[in-house]
Amino acid sequence: MARKVYWGLLPLLTVMGVFIYLDRSNLSFISGQIIPALGLTNADYGLGSGACREAPLQLRRPALVAAAAQASRPASGFQVSLPRQHSSMSSPSGSG
Repeated sequence: MARKVYWGLLPLLTVMGVFIYLDRSNLSFISGQIIPALGLTNADYGLGSGACREAPLQLRRPALVAAAAQASRPASGFQVSLPRQHSSMSSPSGSG
């Protein structure tokens, strides 16, 4: 059940990430017009821009720590077995 939820969230999070990237790119292009219109200094704009870029990374940190802790635990009954590969190629009998 949980795996279906993760696969359902993946496209949504991908689209959100693309929109965030486009939004940041557009904001950097129009920063020359926004700074004087809002009466900001370059330092104010830099602080706000840096906070907006850093916040998603900091908010993602607890999820990364939880995922690392989950990965270090032994599997609880779910194991994947791959088919065995033969070490030597056997030729059909009669050919030589």
